[in-house]
Amino acid sequence: MSLELNGSSGKQFPARAGRRPWRSLAVLVVLALCVVVVGCRKKVVVPKDEGDGTEVPDVALLPANAQGIISVRLADLWAKPEVKAAVEEARKKDPTLDDPAALMERETGLKPDEVERVHVVVLDGDSKMGWMVVRTVKPYDRDKVLARFKDRAEKRHADRRYYVSKMEDGKEGAIHFNGPQMMVVSDEPGIKRCMELADKPVKEGTLAPTIKTIGDSKSVVVAGIVPKGKGMPQQFADVQFLRVMADVGKETVFDLRATTTDEATAKKLEKQLAGLKKPDIPTRMQMGLVGALLGLDIAKIVADMQPEVKGNEVAMKVKIDTQSLARALIMAGKQAKKQAQPQR
Repeated sequence: MSLELNGSSGKQFPARAGRRPWRSLAVLVVLALCVVVVGCRKKVVVPKDEGDGTEVPDVALLPANAQGIISVRLADLWAKPEVKAAVEEARKKDPTLDDPAALMERETGLKPDEVERVHVVVLDGDSKMGWMVVRTVKPYDRDKVLARFKDRAEKRHADRRYYVSKMEDGKEGAIHFNGPQMMVVSDEPGIKRCMELADKPVKEGTLAPTIKTIGDSKSVVVAGIVPKGKGMPQQFADVQFLRVMADVGKETVFDLRATTTDEATAKKLEKQLAGLKKPDIPTRMQMGLVGALLGLDIAKIVADMQPEVKGNEVAMKVKIDTQSLARALIMAGKQAKKQAQPQR
């Protein structure tokens, strides 16, 4: 139930030492969209003396000093006809492909339209500390949640209750209930750190504007990343902050902004991005391979990019056909699932 945000396997963390502590934003989106949480079917009355602690807003569990946060309005995303059409098309082409909605309902009792928001938090990539906050549209069924935690142990930290157990895949899972419509999923260290935020939220930090945007914006995807740590590409060495917002219609429009140390560095980054439009042979081959796997014309997407320098910031918009993007995410999820399966 914990999250891996490193390496290229698509597995959950904790991971083996030496693996890269960051995946691309696309994989984070896949993780968020394919998250296996727990079900809600009918209104459930939760006793006031459960001992879970005082309920707090979901954004209070998003620390401004984190290394990365991505937030997805899953119900809104799933309501888009282009997304449903992409799922149906993918199923017709590959009958063995799991329908994301059916898979989620089968394993958790929860449909995508029952999840209001999913927040993935990377507190620190190098130490692999993070958690996932899930807010449902309706009150969830706590018994269904805990049914997945076999031989669970009830524990307490920061005057709040949580549960920990070995999951079916053998990994450690931990969960904390923060009210009838919100829960936190991680491993035990992640759960404990998150619960500490409930009474002492971290409001100061690089991601403070991102958290405010998450609370105020209706964008389907909002993400903020501080690109530091051992596994970040060299190209991000002078980038202090990355922000991504996505609005979904027939096209998905990504608003990308990179904050650098100064204007000269921003212009250097702009030049590097422009250089991708005329890639060298190895880069062209890599773009072609990724595009073939995901069913996207990466070269065209890159060619349409128009980076613009605004002070120490590089801003650009990227447009991708939503149906094609959804299909690509489904394929990426399939590959991640395949790689996550234990080797025999």
